Amino acid sequence: MKRQPLRGHRDRKEIMATFVDSTQQDLDAGKPVLDEGIINKAFALNTEFQNADRNMIISYSLRRNAVAAHAERIDELSRANADFYETLERRNRRRNLPPGVVDIYKSPNDRGRPRGTTQKRVVQLSQGILEGELQAIDQQYPAMTNPSAEEIGVFLGETTVAAQTLTNADRDYQESQQLVQNLSQKVDQMVGDLNRAFQTATHDLSDSARRRMMRRYGFTFVQDGSEPLEPEVNTSSETESTQTNDDPAATVPNLS
Repeated sequence: MKRQPLRGHRDRKEIMATFVDSTQQDLDAGKPVLDEGIINKAFALNTEFQNADRNMIISYSLRRNAVAAHAERIDELSRANADFYETLERRNRRRNLPPGVVDIYKSPNDRGRPRGTTQKRVVQLSQGILEGELQAIDQQYPAMTNPSAEEIGVFLGETTVAAQTLTNADRDYQESQQLVQNLSQKVDQMVGDLNRAFQTATHDLSDSARRRMMRRYGFTFVQDGSEPLEPEVNTSSETESTQTNDDPAATVPNLS
């Protein structure tokens, strides 16, 4: 039999956490299997890795909330734009103002309730309303009310803040993913170091006895065809991971 390679992020979390839990039990009993140096390194790395994983999950949640909040602000701004243009055209018809007044506000050619088809277009329509209001007043046309350009400005400001929040959340999530990826490489190396340390510390045990002991610390093994099947020995202290594993980025989906 041979040691089961780590299959992904969950395997890394599982084996490090199991090693720490089982080794802490050994330390409490005064019977550690490995040297203090490698134990301390593994404990410190596990703390850093688990904290980074939790931070990645939190960052993902914050990013998901920021995506939803930004989409809501865009939708509100789009509706406000449509209301403004509709009211603008009704006012112009009622007061018999020149058709060119509508063009000052950079209204699209279609009438009714125009909507931007993209987030960028929605913002452009709002900016056109604000710029057009200044030009219209400068040309002695009455300012718009109910809704006013100032109201559009408020919606646009909220949308801008939401967009910046989303940009920051994107950056934080990407950085948290990168940290987990970097630490994953250190975990892979540490697991190899622990495997070699166990081999040295238990050189007087048979291969099957060593494997049974190492399973308690989170190691798993697969049949490689070079030796007969080994019956499993179940004890209350032995644990084995059976979870399906994936990479760090897939643990929390990346919503692009």
